[in-house]
Amino acid sequence: MQLPLEYMLKMSVCLAVTYTFYHLLLRRITHYTWNRWYFLVCTVLSFIIPAVNINVFVQQQQLNHIYFINRLPAIYTTPAINTITNPSSWDVQTVAAIVFIAGIAVLALRLVVQFLSLLRLQANAKLVSNGDIKLYHLENSIAPFSFNNSIYCNNNMYDRREMEEVIRHELVHVKQKHTADVLLAEILCLVNWYNPFAWMIKSAMKENLEFIADDTVLQQGISRQNYQYLILKVTGNMPYAIASNLNFSSLKKRIAMMNKHKTSKAHLLKFLFIVPVISCLLVAFRQGGAGSSVKAKQEQSASPENFTLGSLTYFINDTKAEALVKNDAKNSLLQPGGVLTLALMRDEKSRLTGLLQKNGFSNIDSHAITFLMDTSSASKSFSVQVTINIPGGHVTAVKGNSVKSSLANGKDDSVNGQGETFKPGAHIAEDNTFLQQAVTAPGKTKPASI
Repeated sequence: MQLPLEYMLKMSVCLAVTYTFYHLLLRRITHYTWNRWYFLVCTVLSFIIPAVNINVFVQQQQLNHIYFINRLPAIYTTPAINTITNPSSWDVQTVAAIVFIAGIAVLALRLVVQFLSLLRLQANAKLVSNGDIKLYHLENSIAPFSFNNSIYCNNNMYDRREMEEVIRHELVHVKQKHTADVLLAEILCLVNWYNPFAWMIKSAMKENLEFIADDTVLQQGISRQNYQYLILKVTGNMPYAIASNLNFSSLKKRIAMMNKHKTSKAHLLKFLFIVPVISCLLVAFRQGGAGSSVKAKQEQSASPENFTLGSLTYFINDTKAEALVKNDAKNSLLQPGGVLTLALMRDEKSRLTGLLQKNGFSNIDSHAITFLMDTSSASKSFSVQVTINIPGGHVTAVKGNSVKSSLANGKDDSVNGQGETFKPGAHIAEDNTFLQQAVTAPGKTKPASI
């Protein structure tokens, strides 16, 4: 439940940002086609961005020291503490999941019913033109609309001139494939039925499609005044949300946009601001990064099942690697006195691997960096030994919380402070046991391969 919840939370943030950006910067400009592509791209990205974790890239490129990345809050959910509950009882997450799935099922059923109703309507309609674009005559009092490559209207409701303008309008929807936009908006609302921003985006997308059609028709030389009178005249029921129809949207707003002076191309620069917005979302959605680890440590410290890092020692068998670790010690996710979790150790291993690979140690494999944990019976404070075993080197021990001074003085401080040499592979173990199990053997060394 944790991962779907976090994904939907991040998607909700993306949708909120998408609509807010449009409402503040793009809503009043007359570059309707650009707005259309904005909605299409950002809607698709709202499904993709929540699943992207840029932390691996940040660590490989050594960007986690950048102030912006460290200070931007990370958006994530914290794991719930396991408690003993009645197996037959329903918790809040289970109920929420059932309600969420039920909402999707209802809207999916509604969408299927609309498709079937449209097929039934088409079967009862009279085919007037059977070309690449089909024209159907309806006896029902339904407002003109289009779906895919078909136009549906009641020819008896309009005179010849009005009918031509109606068809011109619907042809724009058909030729520019506006049905794809409408279906994407429907899918968006189906998955995010609980999110008001999804419904506002759907409304704005369909409204913008009408702006495109109106603007295209007027560019063909149609009288603006006559066309606006036609919009006011078009009436009828429109039961199909999956179709594009002439009288959708606020008539007052559409007429106002038709009479609005064209905005200059300089306003297109506003679309460039979406790039830093997307960058902020990607950084905020990172997992296990330097910036997010600070908050994670603070939240995890409130849990009684967390552990503390007592001391940190590095065993490194290469002088160049030793210098790299020393110079990058400030960026370590493991700091003596801080919280110690399996996730932090895994992220620290990824960070060290990226650091070494970037600086020429391409022969680093999955077993080159190993973590050894040791605890006492009196507390949940662990001593952690990090072994970096590079082929062909001679291992030295460096105390993590005094790495600068020990290396500067030419000393090698091991865990026991005797400066002993560590033999490669001596502490490497294949054990994925979680930290809680390590506490069950007080005073004994408990290795863990991360």
